[in-house]
Amino acid sequence: MARESTGSTCSIEESTEKIIEIEKNIQKQMRALADDPSKKNWKRLFALFQERDDIVIAIPDFWFNVIQSEEKILQHFTDDDFEILNSFDDLELSFIPEEMIIKVEFKFRSNPYFTNHVICRKYSLKKNRLRLSTLTPINWKKGHGSVENKDDKEEIKPKPRRMFFDWLGSLNQLDEMAHWIVFKMYPNAFKMFSRAEASDFQTTRNSSILSEAENSPFEQTPCDTITEQA
Repeated sequence: MARESTGSTCSIEESTEKIIEIEKNIQKQMRALADDPSKKNWKRLFALFQERDDIVIAIPDFWFNVIQSEEKILQHFTDDDFEILNSFDDLELSFIPEEMIIKVEFKFRSNPYFTNHVICRKYSLKKNRLRLSTLTPINWKKGHGSVENKDDKEEIKPKPRRMFFDWLGSLNQLDEMAHWIVFKMYPNAFKMFSRAEASDFQTTRNSSILSEAENSPFEQTPCDTITEQA
């Protein structure tokens, strides 16, 4: 299940300023970790993650939009992956200091593809390197798994073509996807979200301009072209 909002009373402007400041501190802490990957520094980093996440949880579809804005992640998505992603609800990273373990939890609403509401990958930390220790198997519903029962008398459907969700349920111990999520995407989540929002706004604005131009009663000439200011 997704996390609940802490009910912050800050305005949007105040919340945005606070998140930006927290992410600046996250970057400082990431640099500290590069010099000293101690348990103390990891705990400080995850305290900052928690502080930011307590605010952004109130933003609808926050993590969905973050993932959609990250090219390094999107290049591992197929059409079948995107269909499943529509049920994605939340992403949460947590730290188990006693074991030096990072938990990466993908949370989902009820969907027609699998029964899991949480798919968790746990990584052990050693010198800022991630190594998979345990994972939650994906419990695919009938007709959606990568391997179907050959004795099934029902019509055989084409095997889904997935990349991201095949990775999510795989036993890759050293993988670039996890490294990117933990060290790049998660620390810069609000920056990526803002970039996606700005891109959506520009696309909507351009579509509106185009629609108005197409419906204009005046004949357009090359001189009517609208140029955006840098």
